[in-house]
Amino acid sequence: MQTPQDATPAAEHANVCLTDNESLARWLVAEYVSHFGAWRDLPGLKALQFRQIDDVGSDGDAITRYGETVRAGDMIVALEWAGLGQPFCFALKPPQSATGQHHMPSLFVGCEKAMITVIGQKRSGVPVPRKIAGHRIPTAMLAFSETWIRG
Repeated sequence: MQTPQDATPAAEHANVCLTDNESLARWLVAEYVSHFGAWRDLPGLKALQFRQIDDVGSDGDAITRYGETVRAGDMIVALEWAGLGQPFCFALKPPQSATGQHHMPSLFVGCEKAMITVIGQKRSGVPVPRKIAGHRIPTAMLAFSETWIRG
C-alpha cells in the first residue's frame, strides 16, 4: 500500500536533469548530449525537465568505490560505482568522439558494478562490456576528467 509520501508516479520523474545551473545544463544538452549516438534523436531528450539541485554529496575512496547522492526537492538519486579498475587516459579525434564534432581528451575508470537508486527504489540494469580507446571496460564508468574541444 502506498502512502501519499511515496505515491509520486514514476512518470513524474522521467526525463529529468538535476542541475545547479539550468542555462548551462540546457546548453550542454543542446551542444553535446543531443549529438551522442546513444541520445541522438530520442523523444525523451526533447521532453527533458530541469530541476534545481538542493544538495549533492559524495563518498568512497575513488580507488575501490565511489558514490554520489543528489537531492532536488522530493527526488533523491543515489549513484554508486564499485570494483573500480585502473584509470586510463585517451584522446579521441572528432570522428571517434561521442559527438562526432569534438576532440575528446579524457581520464576514465571502468567499474565492475554500478547501482542507481531513485527515491528509495533501486533501478534495474547492469553494466555491459564495451570497448573505448582500445580498452575493454563496462558501460559503467567514471569520467574524472573529460574535455570537449571543437574540431
